[in-house]
Amino acid sequence: MPIAWKIIDADAGVWGAERHHRSGWHWRSVAVRLDDGSLAVVSPLINTDDDGHRALAALGGVSVLVAPNHFHWMGLAAYRERHGATVISSLAAAGRIGKKSGVTLAPVASLAERLPAHVSVLVPDGLRNGELWLRVATARGIVWVVSDAFFTLPKTPTGAYGAFCRLTGTSPGLRLGTSFKVAGIGDARAYKAWLLDRIDRDAPRILVPSHGEIVVDAALPERLRALA
Repeated sequence: MPIAWKIIDADAGVWGAERHHRSGWHWRSVAVRLDDGSLAVVSPLINTDDDGHRALAALGGVSVLVAPNHFHWMGLAAYRERHGATVISSLAAAGRIGKKSGVTLAPVASLAERLPAHVSVLVPDGLRNGELWLRVATARGIVWVVSDAFFTLPKTPTGAYGAFCRLTGTSPGLRLGTSFKVAGIGDARAYKAWLLDRIDRDAPRILVPSHGEIVVDAALPERLRALA
């Protein structure tokens, strides 16, 4: 299926591309405009077609690739070969990402220094999977671009993906699944404290996950607190 980049927030310079599995499982990649007009692509999708790459070139070109945790590495090598981009990950994710993808990784600071004023990097405390998020200030409120910390699949998939979701409590709707609790969280107390503080500080209104629907909800802070 062709990859199409669609606007998430034009003024903030944020786009998304999605891939859907017939089972109902879902992947999302996010592109964010940097201060020099080029793009950072978070969690690049595997098997992106030529039209998808050309669309990114038309938007300003890709200069940075972001591995948002140590599980999201599969599209990195192909995108790096195509665009010659710098690849970024958190320190905690760098070891596994480097081994799996074979690419050289730059630190988070290399991304942070290139972001426009309304975008910043968040690296949560207490996580073992090296997850990093982007925080984007928009006219509609704060956007959190996350990876596996939250899932928002509208219904439980079928087949093997469905079995995974039922086993881990990952669907349907806004979820913090058991898979993230087990594989993602290293220090639950530290992560909970960080997350609750970040919710209070940002009061996010929009959640853009790697797996599931984009959530736009004034009550999102309360829903996230309930999960925490």
